Amino acid sequence: MKSINVNKISKLKQNLNTYFEHESNFHVFDSSKVPIQFQQPNPFRNDFYTLVFIIKGQMDITIDFKRHRLQSYHVGFISPNQIIEVDDELVELGFGIVFKKDLLLLSVDWLKTLPIFHRFHSTPSLDLSNFNYDFFLNCVNQILEEYSSNKTYKYDIIKANLMLVLAHLSRIYSLSMVEDKIGHNKVVVDFETLIEKNYRSVKLVKEYADMLCMSSQNLNRICKNTIGLTASDLINKKILLEVKRFLIYTDNNIDEIAHMFNFNDNSYFTKYFKKATGYTPKQYRKEKSKVI
Repeated sequence: MKSINVNKISKLKQNLNTYFEHESNFHVFDSSKVPIQFQQPNPFRNDFYTLVFIIKGQMDITIDFKRHRLQSYHVGFISPNQIIEVDDELVELGFGIVFKKDLLLLSVDWLKTLPIFHRFHSTPSLDLSNFNYDFFLNCVNQILEEYSSNKTYKYDIIKANLMLVLAHLSRIYSLSMVEDKIGHNKVVVDFETLIEKNYRSVKLVKEYADMLCMSSQNLNRICKNTIGLTASDLINKKILLEVKRFLIYTDNNIDEIAHMFNFNDNSYFTKYFKKATGYTPKQYRKEKSKVI
């Protein structure tokens, strides 16, 4: 069965010479010690969260079929299971922080409430050139220092600094979206989170509107005003993204994929996909396999 390679955080440290002994939840590195799993030419996905800080130079990264460029003083956000391709040849100095949610030991899934992760529509990066970049560098350097030490309470200090970085990045990200009029209204963030959790089984705007305790008309209006898409557009965008993943990176037949996404009528599934992409699922798989 064809499938995309999944990097596991517990394997990354086996390629690096560090003193960190935490088995599976956290890792940090600079651009001179990038794990070899991140340097492969083929697309891959991770089972952990990633922050990428570019201090000097630039990185091209493709996340879920969309290409982005991270330049100096940018930070990128990658969520678990996103499909990634990386070109970091022009990075002169940067840092990577990778972690699993279990590291934070929180009673709620705090990471899914942040606007920087689990976004299939929003831009997965932030330009920090107009903000206090030294603050983030100081936090990262403290994490690096603790990471390489055997001091008491090292994990507590690492977690505290990481949560501080994530909270400040989320605040700046939300403010920058509003200022740029791209819109990151809390309703849209909550809607995107609900889609991420329910896209296979829930496809109607009304069902999501009910979850958000509002009318379908109000949800559509908010989406249209903040991101320029209807609520239905946003739902379809996520479904199509996941269908494309299965078509390109697995050998599941078309009927199986349709069933996975609760399309009981395969002819309707084909029409749905072709209307959105211009290809039937079979044509899309054949076309994209030429470049994989």
